[in-house]
Order: sequence, then structure tokens, then C-alpha cells
Amino acid sequence: MKRQRAPPKQRRVTVFWRSKEKYVTVAAAGIITAAAKKEIGSGYMTADERRRKAIEGYYKAYREYKKLDTVREHMRVEMSGDTLIEIHRYYGERKGEHVLRVTQEEAEGAEVSAEVAAYERAADQLENMIKSRRESLEARQQAARKAAV
Repeated sequence: MKRQRAPPKQRRVTVFWRSKEKYVTVAAAGIITAAAKKEIGSGYMTADERRRKAIEGYYKAYREYKKLDTVREHMRVEMSGDTLIEIHRYYGERKGEHVLRVTQEEAEGAEVSAEVAAYERAADQLENMIKSRRESLEARQQAARKAAV
């Protein structure tokens, strides 16, 4: 007699797409099943995927900004869900001024967790800071070229 494989355990999770939530069934390992992919269509992310993407985006922007300035970060996520991300400018080993400070409190019924929202806000602000920093560096270089001529 041939043994039959037991069906995989499944659970319901929340996926996000363009600020809309949708509940789908996924495998116990968190893998979205083919039926769930068909149900949600393209473009949806699970909460874990959205968190991973937010963290990757933040650290990508942070590493880029770190190339332009001497900074260090401090991050804290409390048990209550409140999140703090700080970036300070350093002069050698001496801590300087705040470059960036993002705080996010956990809200009841919020679309995303405070941690994800803080990472996304910090990444956006860092990208804007990188853009303005590069523009100011280019302006200085052009002024130096004009002065040298």
C-alpha cells in the first residue's frame, strides 16, 4: 500500500498592495501557495516581505549616506512596538549633532507596524539628504573649477 503525503499545514496571513490589505492562505513555512498567488494577483507583499523590503531600503540608503559623511546610527524597537532611529555625525570618537531622528509610535489598527513605518520614513529622509548633499558637493566643485580658471 502506497503512503499518501499529508497536505501541508496552512495559515492565514495579511498581504499588502497599494495600501490595501488582503488575507490569504499560505503554507506553514510562510511560502505563498499557487492558489494564494492566483487569489491575490500580482504586486501584493506579506507583512514579512514588506518589513524586509523596508529594512533593506533603509540600510541601502544608510550605507550610501555613510560614504558621504562620518555618521553612526542608533536604533531601538521597544516591546510596545515604539521605534526610534537616530543618526549622529561623529568627529573622530566624539559624537556630534543629530543628522536624522525618526520616532514612530505603535498605533492600534495601523496598516503597518511602527518599525516598518519608521524604516520607510528614515529611508525616504536619507535619500533626500543624499540628493541634497550630492548637489551641494557638485556646486562646491563647480565653484572651485571656476575659481581655478
